[in-house]
Amino acid sequence: MKLKLFGKWRQAWIAAGICGVLALVIFLTVQLILRRTAWITLPDAVGTAGISVTDPVGRPFTPLEITPRTVQSAAATLSRMTDYARVVTITRFWNDGNGSDSASDVIYTSVSGGWTRADRIYGQRVRHTLTDGAICHIWYDDGPELISLPADDITGDDEQSVLTYEEILSLPMDFITAANYQRHENRNCVYLETSTDHYIRRYWIGVDTGLLEAAEILYAGDLIIRMESSEAEAPPEDAFVLPDGTSVLFS
Repeated sequence: MKLKLFGKWRQAWIAAGICGVLALVIFLTVQLILRRTAWITLPDAVGTAGISVTDPVGRPFTPLEITPRTVQSAAATLSRMTDYARVVTITRFWNDGNGSDSASDVIYTSVSGGWTRADRIYGQRVRHTLTDGAICHIWYDDGPELISLPADDITGDDEQSVLTYEEILSLPMDFITAANYQRHENRNCVYLETSTDHYIRRYWIGVDTGLLEAAEILYAGDLIIRMESSEAEAPPEDAFVLPDGTSVLFS
């Protein structure tokens, strides 16, 4: 009788051990799937352009398909670089946007520590602005005269004259007419197009940088504004120094 009872307890312990192992395997499998799914939903490469896409351990997977229904969720996962420098060119067109009548502004931009510096060329002069969203410092050329004003509603994007792509996150989905992954100037981008009140806006958002890499605005089918940018690089050390030698990063 004791042997039979011991055998039953032994079988019960073995069964419990097997159940425990199975539960552990199922738990680890679910965790792996969840981690893999998180990477799949991040738009970190342009799958539709034939670019190889891999997860953190080097296995290929299919990135989130970008459509007008999913592009807002994809854009919401992007975050802008916090330290960079680049050149932004804003071109305005008239006479059907064919390029024969146009004017361009070139803005040298540096961003770091919440500060944005924009050096804009006006003819033979250069206007420098340095703002953190609370205060805006302005001076011209290499002159010592400095004007400091409350920034009010003026942001770093305003100083660069670039569209704020985050505004698309609150747009009704019906306003988004096209969306996909694209290569633009050899950079991986999320592309989307919106249509409101006779205006068409096109955005190319860098997957790696979270920055607006390029944009276009059309009115009644005619191109009126184009924004282009150079590839982001490290900002120069003296970009955040005022004419009197004060560094806003350490003040």
